[in-house]
Amino acid sequence: SLGAYLAGSWFMYFAVPSIGYDQYILEGFEEHIRLGGLGHPNSTGRIAALALILVFVFRTHYRVSWRVLGLPLAGIAFSLWWAGSRTAMVAGVLAVLVATRRTSGPLAVLFGLAPAIIVPLAWLVLGGDVHALMEDVSRTGEVSEIYELNGRVPLWHWITGRIAEAPIAGYGFACPRFVLIDYGEEWASAHSHNLFLQVALSTGVLGLLFFSATALSLLGGLLNRVSEFPDAILALTLVSGIADVSLFSPVPDSFTLCWIFALFWREPDVIERDARESAAGGTIS
Repeated sequence: SLGAYLAGSWFMYFAVPSIGYDQYILEGFEEHIRLGGLGHPNSTGRIAALALILVFVFRTHYRVSWRVLGLPLAGIAFSLWWAGSRTAMVAGVLAVLVATRRTSGPLAVLFGLAPAIIVPLAWLVLGGDVHALMEDVSRTGEVSEIYELNGRVPLWHWITGRIAEAPIAGYGFACPRFVLIDYGEEWASAHSHNLFLQVALSTGVLGLLFFSATALSLLGGLLNRVSEFPDAILALTLVSGIADVSLFSPVPDSFTLCWIFALFWREPDVIERDARESAAGGTIS
């Protein structure tokens, strides 16, 4: 189903560009085209990131051959890159490292994370300008885009004030878009661009406590009982949730379904079955 969504997005991108990408061109950067397709580029990026980690889960857990997964993986990775969602890219890569840590080992995970630390340090050691680096990374060429996470930090500061006005039960599920109308015309937003703030704004502290309890439950499983699928879903959801909202949208989607699956994936019978399958599968060639 995720593959069908991405294929449909590419069809809309080429066949109906007015829907596929035209409305998502950044203001002042007409040449900056991102894959939107059947949704906003950020949504398409999240779908591609979810599909990416499922490919690696299939490979790690079910021993599916790379000859079968190679072509879909290439298409998914290209879709993720062309969607241009940096949050989805980072979340997808980290979730893959989490999902494959048992078979690849801690050294491979560290090796995968090393460039994110070594490259910026090398830039500084060689006399690189931090502000110049940030300007190159940003889409608009302005360093404030990086420091403010493309305008999210001021939005988050404003949202905390709204949460303080209705702290217990919030404003109602799927209602933040009506609250955010008052934020101003400089940046129209339908959600909080942060999963935890979105939950607090919608359902107050009570809802945030319930959601945090489910996240902590999955985190406990990640640390104590390795299981590729729920571990990867937790990593993808929480990392992408720093700057976006992937759960609890007005219309449940694939992330909602996967989150519910993940909550029950470590039931004792599932753990026992996974152990038998892993033992029978042997090592990955």
